[in-house]
Amino acid sequence: MTSLLKKHKVLTTKILLLEFLILAALIVIVWIGGYDPHYIAYAVSFVAGMQGNAYHKNHGMLYGNVAVTFVVQMAFNFLIQSFFSKKGINGEPNLMWSGIFFLVLLGFAGGGAIGFFVDQVVTAGALIMPAVIALILFMIARNDTEEGERVDPLPGGNFA
Repeated sequence: MTSLLKKHKVLTTKILLLEFLILAALIVIVWIGGYDPHYIAYAVSFVAGMQGNAYHKNHGMLYGNVAVTFVVQMAFNFLIQSFFSKKGINGEPNLMWSGIFFLVLLGFAGGGAIGFFVDQVVTAGALIMPAVIALILFMIARNDTEEGERVDPLPGGNFA
């Protein structure tokens, strides 16, 4: 990722494609059988870590896309700030920002629940869904991305 960023290359499409390929390989391994589940968990953790390192900001807003700790911290940070000051970043209410982060946490929980139930019905279902989503996001990003543009052209991340 560092070498792509130094060359001002957009890494979104490359990361999403790599995520899809790794998840697709894991699906095949699970279907073949005879694997140690620990290795599947390690590989999924690698994909999550890769994604977490690739995307820290969206539309100028910092967020943790795979790590709950940062999102919990920001949700409660803005909630407490709302007790002392109604206006937050860009003059928008702190309570709104808190709500956004709490919705992300709800999305994490919902995604985990959906993955669990799908995996009960379809072998490797918990891997199939993220692989399909990564592939769809790759296709969208490939069509919307121009080489040389910044990953997130908007400034942000100043939670003062």
